[in-house]
Amino acid sequence: MHAARGKDLAGEPAPPSADMRPVSKGYLMVRSQLVRKVFAANPHLSSQAVEGAVEAILKEIEATLCQGQRVELRGFGSFFISHRDARVGRNPKNGASVPVAAKDVLRFRASRQLLERINRDA
Repeated sequence: MHAARGKDLAGEPAPPSADMRPVSKGYLMVRSQLVRKVFAANPHLSSQAVEGAVEAILKEIEATLCQGQRVELRGFGSFFISHRDARVGRNPKNGASVPVAAKDVLRFRASRQLLERINRDA
């Protein structure tokens, strides 16, 4: 759901849940809320089973990324690691040169389907 547009993925109006936390540009969904929403959509499962499933999915995504592999969730998007070389940056406060070490960063690229749903009413 893109809370700033106030629509769920089906395009229906979706006011923020009472347990969503406001942030500067909309609302923030936290893990416990995700578990509650999945549990509400699957009442035949126990809340512990849903929580375990969400945890297992997130752990598997993490483990795959830590191995340097890409995680692709069709219709949603893909997570991948991108390498940034070492460089010389600038301290914005005083303009002094600052060495910035090389590092790997996590990237996410949304699928075309997700982008279309997000921008449906833009």
